[in-house]
Amino acid sequence: MKRSQIKLATRKKLLEVAESAFVKSNFKASTFKIARDAKVAHGTIFFHYKNRDELVLTVRYMPNLFFETFIG
Repeated sequence: MKRSQIKLATRKKLLEVAESAFVKSNFKASTFKIARDAKVAHGTIFFHYKNRDELVLTVRYMPNLFFETFIG
């Protein structure tokens, strides 16, 4: 797998885990919990996202994924 593919796969995994954690905790999940659940180093989150707020906004505005949890 190419490095760019690995980065995309890691980012996708982080978004999926973060979405689930935020839904369960009403957006109170910590980056430590997200990293642990995604089985990545804590710093990996900050390689892909500037800070927790950027991760929250990315999850919040992902098309179709976040709101399907509440609608479906």
